[in-house]
Amino acid sequence: MAKETLQQIIDFLKDKKKILLMGHMRIDADALSSVLTMYMILKGLGKEVTAVCSDPVPDVFRFLPTTDVLRNSLGGPDFIITLDCTKTPLDKLKYNLEGNKVNIVLTPKSGVFNEKDISFNYSKAGTFDAIMVFDCGDLEQLGKLYENNVEMFYDTPVVNIDHHASNTQFGVLNLVSPVAASTTEILYELIQAMEADVKKKLLTPDIATLLLAGIITDTGSFQNPNTSPKSMEIAAKLLDEGARQQEIIRHIYKTKSLSTLKVWGIVLSKIHVDPIYRMVWSTVSKRDLEEAEATSEEVSGIIDDLLTNAPGAEVVFLVKETEEGYIAVSLRTTTPAADSSKIAGLFGGGGHVQAAGFKIRDGRPLEVISADVIDKIRKFQGERLNIHVNDHGNVVSLPQPKPETRDERRETSPAQASKTTVQSGVPKKVTYLEFNAKPVTRDPSTKLGADERQEASDERRVTSTTPAAKMTLAPSANAPFENGDARHKKRKRKRRHKKNPNGGSNGGPEGGSVVDRMVETKKSAEIPKSVETPKPVTSDPSTKLWADERREVSDERRVTSAVQAPVAATATETIAPPPPAPVAPARPQTPKAEPEIPDWLKQ
Repeated sequence: MAKETLQQIIDFLKDKKKILLMGHMRIDADALSSVLTMYMILKGLGKEVTAVCSDPVPDVFRFLPTTDVLRNSLGGPDFIITLDCTKTPLDKLKYNLEGNKVNIVLTPKSGVFNEKDISFNYSKAGTFDAIMVFDCGDLEQLGKLYENNVEMFYDTPVVNIDHHASNTQFGVLNLVSPVAASTTEILYELIQAMEADVKKKLLTPDIATLLLAGIITDTGSFQNPNTSPKSMEIAAKLLDEGARQQEIIRHIYKTKSLSTLKVWGIVLSKIHVDPIYRMVWSTVSKRDLEEAEATSEEVSGIIDDLLTNAPGAEVVFLVKETEEGYIAVSLRTTTPAADSSKIAGLFGGGGHVQAAGFKIRDGRPLEVISADVIDKIRKFQGERLNIHVNDHGNVVSLPQPKPETRDERRETSPAQASKTTVQSGVPKKVTYLEFNAKPVTRDPSTKLGADERQEASDERRVTSTTPAAKMTLAPSANAPFENGDARHKKRKRKRRHKKNPNGGSNGGPEGGSVVDRMVETKKSAEIPKSVETPKPVTSDPSTKLWADERREVSDERRVTSAVQAPVAATATETIAPPPPAPVAPARPQTPKAEPEIPDWLKQ
């Protein structure tokens, strides 16, 4: 709450002598306590204060202090008798009553008063220096006091103190705090600021009882969602100041008149429940009130005490016909997701998120208005809960998305974004690949059809029976050969059996013998080409290899690791060669011993 606004109100009231205090029609404990609190505070500061309300104080609140000062009207204009004492000075003034007559006695010091010394006049009705309005979202909630004195509210500055989010900020000064649980909670802070300003204690046990009554009733005895830690803290401080909590609880919650109990029974007998739209409502007519000898105000408490306890209900409302002939609707919601102020706004009303209300004065009968209210609230709930009704009036659920088949998952794996274009009247599906999307994997719990199981079995069988050695490798710059090609082996032998720089030969086509080539051919013929698997090339760590030989060994290791990987027979991969290794300076190699010739060749 802005401290600047509190100080502005204090400064505004300092030079005001005649102040009018007002609360909304059909006054509740919060508005009544606010009016009576400021009446006692301003009276203590020497102000001339008038407290009014359109309706009488309900009997349940008669226990509160100083309720007898509240008037129901502003009254007529004052009749003013003026005596001119210029020629004849006045000594005494007194009056006496004779039946329905008032005798005013004027005694002069000397001389005689005559008719020319006396004049008569009328004061303007509702002449005040300031107006303070409590717990009202707009001026129309003042009822007939506003309707009959509209000009007064234009001519007199208004201070607006309220805690409703729907407040229209109609005052010259607006002290509005939607987070406050009640208007009396706001007044507590205003009184604290006034005490600091006048250097005088203003809070008494009676004022503390009034403030606590407003907090208790607007929070439902601290059970409603609007109860905040600040509300609890202020209530505790009021108890320390002498607030009579048990007196409040006993009169408001533990005492019910016989007429109240009767009308509550009528309301409960007419309760309706809509489990689909999560609504609970009831109605009470003027005839019901006459039958129970109750007033419409006695019905209000049932919506908080009983109707909101209905299981599964999200929107609870009571439609009642008042003695004046208009329809009043009280709204409550059990979840913040259902905003009752939005529902009330559909009918020109307002309030809080979970407590609101509105009035209808168009002259329609209770049954017609009730049906209209029920239909609009049901529509509101239908849109919020996503409930749809078909042409036959039956509630239907929204169509659920069709489960994706295994073929559709294969087409969209990895995730694809698709759109359809039309060319020559024929739709064409254009697919774009999303590389950042996660691949679609099959849920193990998903059951496959017969065709899908057969297809998966065929894929596994083809993969397992295809020789790994027959995989085709795309040629690269450093590996210009195909696996399994005899020319590749011959080229490898040719490079490996180059002549030693120190002289001699290591064998091979250029420097080896015929016996070496025959042994190698014999070994190649013994191993079927279709199942031949290259073996990893190893070298003696003590042996120093030439640069060409080191590159050759690296190529063989890369080919071996790629061929041994389990891949499909039809798959084609491209193995990018690693960057060429740095060439080391050539070193002489120790000549190898000549291979031993088998006996069968010697024959």
